[in-house]
Amino acid sequence: MHTPHAVSLGLLALLALASCVSPASEVAPRRAAIAGGTPEPGEPAVVGVKLVGGAASCTGTLISPSVVLTAKHCVQLSGAEGPVPPGLLSITLGSSLFGGTDFRVRRVATTPGRFSTSGGLSGALVGIDVAVMTLRPDADGNLPDVTPMPIFRGDPVELVGRDVTFVGYGQRPDGESGEKYTKVGQVQSVRSGDLYSSGNICSGDSGGPMIWEDAPGGRAVVGVASFGQATVAGPACPSTVDAHNVLQPFLGLIDTALYEAGDCPFVTEELCNGLDDNCDGEIDEGCLGLGEACTSDDECGFAQLPERFEPRADAVTCGETPAGRVCTHTCSPLRPLESCAFIQHAFDAGSDDTPGAYCATTTGCEGACVAGAPGALANAADCSADTDCASLSCFDPGDGRARCLSRCQGGEGQCAVGEVCGVNVGACGGCLPGDFVSGLRAFGEGCAQDADCGSGSCVIEGATGYCSAACSTDADCPTLGHCRDALCRRGAPAEDGEACLTDEDCVRADSCRVDAERAYCSRSCSRDRDCGEGTRCDVDHCAPTGALLGEACAADMDCASGRCLELAGERICTQLCGASAGCPVGLECVRGDVAEAYCHTPAPSGGGCSVGASNEAPPAWLLIGLSALFLRRRRRFGTSLRGRS
Repeated sequence: MHTPHAVSLGLLALLALASCVSPASEVAPRRAAIAGGTPEPGEPAVVGVKLVGGAASCTGTLISPSVVLTAKHCVQLSGAEGPVPPGLLSITLGSSLFGGTDFRVRRVATTPGRFSTSGGLSGALVGIDVAVMTLRPDADGNLPDVTPMPIFRGDPVELVGRDVTFVGYGQRPDGESGEKYTKVGQVQSVRSGDLYSSGNICSGDSGGPMIWEDAPGGRAVVGVASFGQATVAGPACPSTVDAHNVLQPFLGLIDTALYEAGDCPFVTEELCNGLDDNCDGEIDEGCLGLGEACTSDDECGFAQLPERFEPRADAVTCGETPAGRVCTHTCSPLRPLESCAFIQHAFDAGSDDTPGAYCATTTGCEGACVAGAPGALANAADCSADTDCASLSCFDPGDGRARCLSRCQGGEGQCAVGEVCGVNVGACGGCLPGDFVSGLRAFGEGCAQDADCGSGSCVIEGATGYCSAACSTDADCPTLGHCRDALCRRGAPAEDGEACLTDEDCVRADSCRVDAERAYCSRSCSRDRDCGEGTRCDVDHCAPTGALLGEACAADMDCASGRCLELAGERICTQLCGASAGCPVGLECVRGDVAEAYCHTPAPSGGGCSVGASNEAPPAWLLIGLSALFLRRRRRFGTSLRGRS
């Protein structure tokens, strides 16, 4: 903490304060503003920052069409964990805080941590008093029609002894405030993260800019007004010492707000770092893609962000994989195509597709993206490489013979009806026919009685039975399950517009609605925009826009899921199921004739069910050489391929 001799540091324009903090000893902290300056009808990029209701005000600077730079203490209360809700803030354009054009705020970000003004500033904000706000467009969709002011990115030591410009709406020596004023002063020193000057700012100027007119590349903001100090006997304005927070340590915070707002902070040479460095609308063009051979991380597109940003967890690296040293990132072999299908942008909802890549298993349930595409071989076919298989997974399940199988994690209910995941709970393996594996069954796997299940609980739904477990909430069940009547049921909790039997099947409580001959999760509404994707407002409740899973259809457009397929001789609405998704209540996950599995209505069993089998015809892939193979080899494996308890 830095404390100048004979004076203490004071908070400038804290939202929690309507007046200056009372003296704690022979010195009194003061809130800082432009003092002794001249009226400024220009400087349109300098704006007023207001707490809705007019409880307090500060100054800020538009550094892009939608991002305002200001002080942390202008948007966060003393002792608070974070900033006030953005809906409580607004900014004003014009030469006065009163009668200007206002814009609301949609996002606020500050340097981390709490601060306290108890007994004065006491160093709590010294060198970290920076915040950024992202604006909402007005009712017509427009942002401020103002040329933004760039920020200085160089060494603040360059500023010592140089003239700078101060602009703000704060208090003047005559006691008036709320009008934009400007003044020229000089930077005296840089220490503890602040640029110090004297006699330039007062209460209400907090968050305002210190501008270097002769900055390299043109005038730029070099500091944010933070605090001032004065002796008890001294005048209220100006402060005897002024401090403006330097920006360089917080370029990550500032640039994150700019990128998230869709702006490009500055133009430079394109690098392989996950940013659009040259501002051409493309990220990392010319860099190596997933699966391409490499020698270092900085050759790979979407590599780690520059150090000023928070590191991204899914950065692409140049790493060793089953395919050699290539550009890759971690992925889930349970979802071999999906987990390598695209790379998410760091600062917006966009993504770049990465065709020709899939997730190769490294160890257990972990994988790395490599180059490759699905092959033609169906599940159970002999294989020598992942890319031979439609499932993109070729491995030996324990009998010394590699074959195409769909990956699964034990105990998660990720296999199709009639299959089991041939590993212990939590481990990664492959979906195998029930007769191929002996031992107790795990969640979601077929059963006829409680004794068949490791949990000791077999639940019968319709014509089929599967292993369950006791639960009190959805959190007690696997990811692809939910809790109903104190038992884990297959299928994740249903969203609005998805099928249900009771309220417990839905994500939101008390929302299963019976409508004619169908039941689905819903919510009350008065207009379509009150409803989520795939639903619309039907008088007073949200209803599906298409047929539910399992209902008849003629084309994809008929289905809420967007997929209409012919299964077992009838066309129904369906979706893929397996490791990435389960089926809603009343439907089963049925394996197709290659590798994919789909949700389908259960076939009649003729009474009861058997472990790993049913009276319906088994999926086609089980008939392609597997049945005879597995029945012939069962005795060779002994009692079990896994040891469940």
